[in-house]
Amino acid sequence: MDNKGVAKYNLTSGAQVYSWGVNSSNVMLYQPKGIAIDSTNQKLFIADGIVKKFNFYGNSERIGVDPNPAYIPSNSMQPSYFAIDSDGNFYVPDSTTTYSNNNDLIKKFDNAGNFIKQWGSQGSGDGQFNNIAGIAVSDGYVYVVDAGNYRVQKFDTDGVYKAQWGSQGVDDGKFGQVNPFNPFGISKPGIAVSDGFVYVVDTGNHRVQKFDTDGEYKAQWGSQGVDDGKFRDPSGIAIEHVDIIDGGVCIGYYLYIYVADTNNNRIQKFVSHCSGLDNNGKILSGEQWEFASEGVFVQQFGWALSEPFDVKVYSGTTFVTDSRNKINKFGLYYSDWEPSGTTSKAIIVAG
Repeated sequence: MDNKGVAKYNLTSGAQVYSWGVNSSNVMLYQPKGIAIDSTNQKLFIADGIVKKFNFYGNSERIGVDPNPAYIPSNSMQPSYFAIDSDGNFYVPDSTTTYSNNNDLIKKFDNAGNFIKQWGSQGSGDGQFNNIAGIAVSDGYVYVVDAGNYRVQKFDTDGVYKAQWGSQGVDDGKFGQVNPFNPFGISKPGIAVSDGFVYVVDTGNHRVQKFDTDGEYKAQWGSQGVDDGKFRDPSGIAIEHVDIIDGGVCIGYYLYIYVADTNNNRIQKFVSHCSGLDNNGKILSGEQWEFASEGVFVQQFGWALSEPFDVKVYSGTTFVTDSRNKINKFGLYYSDWEPSGTTSKAIIVAG
């Protein structure tokens, strides 16, 4: 199959289920990167030079009343990542460089693609950026990976600066330099927020770091390599919140973390932040609730991927952008790690 489209796979067998975007009469994909999902309207948005809109079956749709092919007007922004808030507003990084202008800012659009506002400039001060990478919106705040300044910055949804954390290095809470010799410069650190925690892909140090929403370091996992739980230039990240239901009562939850392990050509799945379970996945009771070990490897998938860039999960489906011009769609499958002692479980997708 030519690497210019979208494919859907069954996680148990790796068999391709569905694809779109290759030699398509609908909307071609050229180098898809970031993914965002509008869960309210069940729409998929892809950063492919411009922001393109699809339904979950790969059919393109218009954004607002624009008669042109579906996209957010970008003026050549070419974002790697972008985010959608609970009201359907888009937050699109613009780090383009031209002969006359160097942009490093965030642009906000409404759900119809109308420009609302922008903030930021190139630099290292509060609210300035140097090569914006991942971006996430949660509970009224915008979290931005300011990759060239080796930090995460936090704003409210009006662009008011609130906080920052990180610096260059290999210690806890620090971030490494992204490999400049990456094929096509493809890997860029992603970010995801769920349940009061911020997960940042530390691409340069080949790991995932976990913080609270004020930037306090909590945990990390991963190192450079090809074995389970190791990474080579990881990029995007997604979180799935799973409630633990016992006897019809929610007694805790855990988080599945999906990471695009770009130069190992796979998606890796981990479990993190377990409330109500011990480190062996056994249900605890009352005041004994505690967290399980962070970053417990669950599985990997994506045998047909070629440099996956981003990953998102929605209601039993995993979407993965393939940097060689494909988007891959997988059915959700639970395998090696599950809490024991539960009689049933409910799944709520976050991120």
